Amino acid sequence: MELTHLIDQSPKTADSDPATLDSEEDRPSGISADYAKDEHIRSRLPLPDNPLEYLALQAESRQERLQLYRAQIAQLTDKGQYAEVLTLGLHALKQEYGIRIPLVPGAGAVSKARSFVKKQVPHSMCRPVSPLQADHPDALASIEFVQSLLFPAVAARRNVFIVLMAKFVQLTMRHGNNPGSPAAYAIYGLHLCYDTEQYAEGIQLAQEAYEFSKSMPLSAARSTVTYVLGKVTFHWGNDAETGEALLLRAIEQGKNEHNYAFVGLAMIEHVHAAYTRGTLEHIYVLIQQYLPFVIEANLSLRHLAFCDYLQLIGVYTDSLSESAHDSVRLNGSYADDRAEDKADNPFQLFRICTFRTQQHYLQEHYEEAVRTAEAAIPHLSAVRIVPLFQEHLFYYALAICAAWDLRGNDEKSAERHRLKRIREQMGKWAAVNPGYYKHKHELISAEIARLSGQASKAIDLYQKAIFSTREGGYIQDWAVANELFARFLLSMGIVKAARLYMNDAYEGFKEWGASIKTTAMRNRYPDLLPKEETHSKAEESDRRLAVPVTANEPDLSSVLKAAQSFLEESNPELLLRKLVRIVIDNTGAERVCMLVERDGRLYVELVMDEAGDGAILRRPVPLERYPYLASSVVVLAASTLTPLKVDDVRLDGRFRNDPYVRYKRPKSILCLPISRPGYPNVVLYLENHSVPSAFVLHRYDVLQLLACQTYYATTMLGPAKRAFPSEQAEADDSDSRLLLLDPLTVREIQVLRLMAGGLSNREISDRIGIVVGTVKNHIKNIFSKLGVSSRMKAVSQAKDLQLLSD
Repeated sequence: MELTHLIDQSPKTADSDPATLDSEEDRPSGISADYAKDEHIRSRLPLPDNPLEYLALQAESRQERLQLYRAQIAQLTDKGQYAEVLTLGLHALKQEYGIRIPLVPGAGAVSKARSFVKKQVPHSMCRPVSPLQADHPDALASIEFVQSLLFPAVAARRNVFIVLMAKFVQLTMRHGNNPGSPAAYAIYGLHLCYDTEQYAEGIQLAQEAYEFSKSMPLSAARSTVTYVLGKVTFHWGNDAETGEALLLRAIEQGKNEHNYAFVGLAMIEHVHAAYTRGTLEHIYVLIQQYLPFVIEANLSLRHLAFCDYLQLIGVYTDSLSESAHDSVRLNGSYADDRAEDKADNPFQLFRICTFRTQQHYLQEHYEEAVRTAEAAIPHLSAVRIVPLFQEHLFYYALAICAAWDLRGNDEKSAERHRLKRIREQMGKWAAVNPGYYKHKHELISAEIARLSGQASKAIDLYQKAIFSTREGGYIQDWAVANELFARFLLSMGIVKAARLYMNDAYEGFKEWGASIKTTAMRNRYPDLLPKEETHSKAEESDRRLAVPVTANEPDLSSVLKAAQSFLEESNPELLLRKLVRIVIDNTGAERVCMLVERDGRLYVELVMDEAGDGAILRRPVPLERYPYLASSVVVLAASTLTPLKVDDVRLDGRFRNDPYVRYKRPKSILCLPISRPGYPNVVLYLENHSVPSAFVLHRYDVLQLLACQTYYATTMLGPAKRAFPSEQAEADDSDSRLLLLDPLTVREIQVLRLMAGGLSNREISDRIGIVVGTVKNHIKNIFSKLGVSSRMKAVSQAKDLQLLSD
């Protein structure tokens, strides 16, 4: 699909203009400098000037070199750096297998490859898995390596893709298919949809590849095929529900197959489906579900995308705290004012421009919306397969129409041409998938008719667009269509009808969740909209995304701050402390503990107070051996897997006999158990000693996400620090020392050791040179921290906790 015909400013694609690309020989080392530096940091070896030479130095055999190539290709793919993947991959093919494919294939080679692939793919798919491949490891390895480059190629350089696909088919016809072959055929179907506009053929090929994958041994190819089929079905198959179901299946398959790059892609596609057809709350729930996995799998590009979605939700729902709008500006993300300059790749920049275009349009900053949309034009060809592509063109066209009266005659002539091109493309897409594109085509056509003075035609098209959006479940587009029609009716003096459609627009934006838009509409059209209903505080607190936050209530900004920490902090321990600080700052907690369940037993892993004191436990401590939290509260919450909020634990009869409650007398406790399939249960324990009723549960979802992120940070500290010992290992490890939630000071440990030696208060005073009264104060603090009431018990407890050893 050539995109330059859509907008005349769009440059030629790299593949269509060889002069815009370096030759293969000019680009051998441009790819892995960053990764070579990473390897250098880990290995402490000298770093050569050429990163590819460095790879060769690191490996002792071709097998090791290929493993390094594959590892770096996987990392680059996870980051969406597809052009760099191709530079590295094509170099490896030439060096290791003698397969020469240039970064800029000639037009004749591309045409020949396209004809060959089109003719041979049906025959190639019929070939079984060859039993001889075990006897030809080089052939199998070369096929698998070519397969690993197909998706990056279809995403970044279509001409390279078609030549790679021809090589794959050639190898397959010679050696037979392998378990990854269905993915290659499915990706070719993706190419047919997005590059040649052969939608029916592309979907059919993806479906055949999906059936083919069922006959193959289990491999990562199955989730890749399911992802591709879900994507093309949603966008081009006129069956959004089936497309979403396939994407969900791809996510589960990919997790089982450890195909994490395509799990991330499927998650992004699913969130986009919610973005176009669902509510903002639906998007938020999905991100809450997916973000922990994306962080854990280190999918940085998907991570940043989810942060952008969260920021967008925060803006539309007005659910960020007053100070959050500046504090959550992630470096290079949608919230960063200079994000367009800092974006690492065209996918990231394009997403930023699309989100900003929509935001400016809905906030009626039309010239800014046009400017932001045009900033993405040079990248249209590079991002043609991203899910936001069609949304960008849609809002770009609407922004041009809305800013029409602000343009001069020369500008109007150029923009009329752009509008015509976008409308024609939307019309082609609507013929393929009317459910997804018909209302977009009708609404753009209505706006063009309005600008042309064709009132009757505009009215008819507005009404068709309103019907199509509601029938398809596109809530935000339904609201936009109603508002545009209402404004058009107002301009014609038809106030009564305008009031009806403006009310529908208001209800649509309200249903979508964009409270900032509904507030703006009330301010602009007070005579058209009914008076706002008043809500009690209790009722307002139930409105999850729109509820005003209090000083001690976490909001979306806390999730964004946590995400920022993962993106910016490389030291796992500092990262963990930052995350705990975010929990403390956003909940009003004075102390935080995290417990993890292993083999039916709870272990205390992390403790910290509001001053930043405390520690990450070097060896997790069983709950029954850790006396410095209200264990009865933890046990009750963990056993029921239900959040437990105790407003004043001193007055709650259920916990009156808890030793910690009796001696430390905390006032407020919030205990949040978190259970996720495939992960151990986690309990977040928050405590406040100063005031009762310190915690709220309105944003339990936010706390849950913060807790998941904090738990994952603990797993990054390394296996030695995170090991869960057996009972025997616990008993044998005499050098292990437990770190306390309220640790003893150096002086208190000194006093405790002298107590254990049988010295009296006066003797301790003389030994360390302090007055007897100070000794008594130290002993009182020791009793309090150890939860005991006598010297004998203090010494016994200290021995159990190994506090007396050097």
